[in-house]
Amino acid sequence: MTRFEGRVEIAEEVVRCIAALAATEAEGPQGTRVELFGGQNKGVDVHWESDSVRITLRIAARYGHPLPELGRRLQHKVREEVEKLTGLRVSKVDVHVQRLHLPHEQEGEEGS
Repeated sequence: MTRFEGRVEIAEEVVRCIAALAATEAEGPQGTRVELFGGQNKGVDVHWESDSVRITLRIAARYGHPLPELGRRLQHKVREEVEKLTGLRVSKVDVHVQRLHLPHEQEGEEGS
């Protein structure tokens, strides 16, 4: 078996991108999806710890769906994808709901 030496370094921006994609692809209750508050670059923070990373998501959610359940689904999906694709250990995923899309806002967006 060939043995390789050297390091593999993963940039913070790569972890942020993976977390953002996982968050926006995760399905919430009744198939709902979320958007990152402020866009991909502003909606995800990556905090490096000694042997792991902590990820903070800032999201906009739709009114009428249970926010705790949505948060748990996002936490699971983001942790799973970041760990699978980077090999990094995710110590925690914090989800902050920064905005709530109200029903009349959703109708206006669909008609645009």
